Amino acid sequence: MRSIILLFICSFALFGCNSHKQYLIKGYVQGRDSGSVRLSQYGESYMDSKVCNLVNREFIFEGSINSPEQFILIYEESGPQNTFEAFSIFIEPSAQVDVVIYADSISKSTIKGSKLADEFIRIEGVLDTKYDMSLLMEEYNKAVQNEDTVLQKIIFNTGDSVQNEINQWKLNYLDANRKSYISAYLLHSIYLQMDPDIVRKYHNMLDKSLFESKYVKDIKSFLSVQVGSPFHDFELSDGIGNIYRLSSISKNKVILIDFWASWCKPCREQNSRLSSLYETYKPRGFEIVGVSIDRDTTDFINTIAEDKMTWINLIDRIDETSVSRFYQTLSIPSNVLINRDGIITDKDIIIDNLEHKIDSLLSL
Repeated sequence: MRSIILLFICSFALFGCNSHKQYLIKGYVQGRDSGSVRLSQYGESYMDSKVCNLVNREFIFEGSINSPEQFILIYEESGPQNTFEAFSIFIEPSAQVDVVIYADSISKSTIKGSKLADEFIRIEGVLDTKYDMSLLMEEYNKAVQNEDTVLQKIIFNTGDSVQNEINQWKLNYLDANRKSYISAYLLHSIYLQMDPDIVRKYHNMLDKSLFESKYVKDIKSFLSVQVGSPFHDFELSDGIGNIYRLSSISKNKVILIDFWASWCKPCREQNSRLSSLYETYKPRGFEIVGVSIDRDTTDFINTIAEDKMTWINLIDRIDETSVSRFYQTLSIPSNVLINRDGIITDKDIIIDNLEHKIDSLLSL
């Protein structure tokens, strides 16, 4: 009976519309009678991940996905502050897998029931063996402790060289396995480190059957919002019931999309300077569209008032259609500058250089 209750609790929040594509992850934590296991899906924050408390050392997750993707399993003995290392898996829709987690040695954890999972583990094993950077990290940490900046630079450059080899290995795997979802995942794992033209080349190598995967969609959005590309339109709420569309705001204006959050100290620190720029250049056709990744609407609204953010501020969605995700906002504050013709001219401009950029575009 207890196992039945566990299945109900852990699968309840995960059920989706596509019941024919439901996965089942059944697992066992070796040597642990208590604690919980957390399941994090691709693109999901820690707070959105799912948790199952162990019952007889077992856990079960059930949900739906439209295409194969990576998940992360984390055993937690006493909550997130004592979290062990994560076990990364890769499964396809409708997979039914059995997992054994070794909490004290995650690398020994196993998964059965998925060919893609086997392929993924084999690839990770090759990369870990061929390009083990743990020793390099230890040497770097020692150099930091000893304040040896010369050695730090040498180790850092060596690390860069090794990372380039890893990237090339992944690209070679993609070239040889163009129909594999793992190949799409591998390109996604490195595309932000690479020249967009190289990313485009390997994106075009992937079989079209992979184009609906989340990984390829992310890469496609990355390529579509590069400098020189038209902006990606979006529609968001201001938190008090008004809906704004970027294309309606941007007509014949220079637009700065500013990604921020109320809890982000650097974001808050630059608001006074943004306010000064806004007051100076608004009469000439400059507009700021703030996009907050806040979850709490009250914090969002209060911050706008406290920081005197008189420009348009909108609150982002928190699902896979979020604006910040499409524009590949990996950290905040972040920004995108758009000219009067709707073309992206700059991304992630530091605040010190922003005034010159705005003035130049308004003078055209």
